[in-house]
Amino acid sequence: MEEFCKSTSFEEFREMFDSLLVNLFETEIPDNFRYQVPLALKNDFKDLLCHTGCDVEKLKKVLLNRGYDVETVEHICSAIEKRKNDLLYLILIHHNSKLQETIATCDWNVKLVLGSSELHTLKYSILQLALTTVTKSGDQKKRLYEIDKKTLASLIKVLEGLDV
Repeated sequence: MEEFCKSTSFEEFREMFDSLLVNLFETEIPDNFRYQVPLALKNDFKDLLCHTGCDVEKLKKVLLNRGYDVETVEHICSAIEKRKNDLLYLILIHHNSKLQETIATCDWNVKLVLGSSELHTLKYSILQLALTTVTKSGDQKKRLYEIDKKTLASLIKVLEGLDV
């Protein structure tokens, strides 16, 4: 990252760095981005964020020790501070997905069932569960599950029994 900072103007660096933060953990970068950030630069910055845990003070010390000028360090730290919660979440998902496939998002739809007599003998699914998972390679997969009444009752019992 040092070479890129020293070989470009501050304005170019700001635009490139903002582009880097937007798609830091994405495997495929859309073509409409002005700056295609080199993979080595992306990985170096990911490692730096993971190592410092998005702690702005630690990050500032590391960057100053690497020889970055103060203006560049201030821009990096302010950009990290603005997106700290999002970045911490992405780091957590990234770290966990290295170990196994990890759920990134979850959504559900409950199907409307009319009449109490039908509910008693219900055999078809009444809940649709949509999960987005992240794999070891960083790819996202969408999974859709149809859940029937019996499975839903079991799921509710498990969730109610959790100590949170």
